[in-house]
Amino acid sequence: SATYVNTVTHTDGGVYGFPVAPNTWFMYYNKDVFTEEDVKSLDAMLEKGVVAFPMTTGWYAGSFFMANGGTLFGEQGVDGAAGIQFGGEAGEAAAAYMVELAANPNFKNDADGLGNAGLKDGTVAAYFSGDWEYAGLYEVLGEDLGAAACPTVMIGGEAKQLLPYAGSKVVGVNPHAKNMKAAMEFAAYMASVESQKLRFELRGIVPAATELQSLEGLQNSICAQAIMDTMN
Repeated sequence: SATYVNTVTHTDGGVYGFPVAPNTWFMYYNKDVFTEEDVKSLDAMLEKGVVAFPMTTGWYAGSFFMANGGTLFGEQGVDGAAGIQFGGEAGEAAAAYMVELAANPNFKNDADGLGNAGLKDGTVAAYFSGDWEYAGLYEVLGEDLGAAACPTVMIGGEAKQLLPYAGSKVVGVNPHAKNMKAAMEFAAYMASVESQKLRFELRGIVPAATELQSLEGLQNSICAQAIMDTMN
């Protein structure tokens, strides 16, 4: 779709890589603990169960600053000169919330697979990751496994939407490859509709190809819905 093509298109108009799948993260949760209404608010969730979040990983932690107006390379993410704008009073308020969150007894910092293992053994009721972990989680939790876009957080007394980074997983070709034609052909095959279909069927990886959006099973995929909501 245009959304995924845009993530690999530079300001010079060049397309750098073949999109094969969306690349973002969302929230997994135990439906025995949280309702669909609960998972709209992280603060509400923390009153009912243990939530793990990878606070010490920038790809995730930046979402708190984005939620409170921070930007990375401009509003569209392509203006290098704009730099990273996470500071000022807005950044301080986001950081203050993170400090409070870390001190909450129902919060755990997700490191070294803690969230994944905890959701499986019941010591954690929700954590944040992507569709690459769906198959293993479903084997353990079955229909009790839920997935949703990120919740809101109360920063400065207001509910603010956590905003993950969203882009594409891509197949690229080294411009200095000795066998450029073969490399391009292989990359195109790896990113083809056929390959994306196989990855979804075998591993549950949500495809980027527009023509696969009606693929059997995709409409009922909790990961696909969570990713779509996140990208939107």
